[in-house]
Amino acid sequence: MKKALGLKTLLEDKKYWAKFEAEMAQRHEEIAATRKDAVLHLRMNSRDLARLKEKAAQAGMKYQPFIAALLRQAAR
Repeated sequence: MKKALGLKTLLEDKKYWAKFEAEMAQRHEEIAATRKDAVLHLRMNSRDLARLKEKAAQAGMKYQPFIAALLRQAAR
């Protein structure tokens, strides 16, 4: 059975800190990838918008995030 590391030992462990910094960098990149930093104004047919709103409601989402998810999927 492994003995738990003490706080002082953990704070001095370079492997622990390297892993921690790598995980934090990855989280930072994930957050930056989801940040919405552009505005899009779009004209579309009112019937199409009504259908999108219906589909968003069926998915349990508001229509703007639903449309954004569709566009994100198409961009991949």
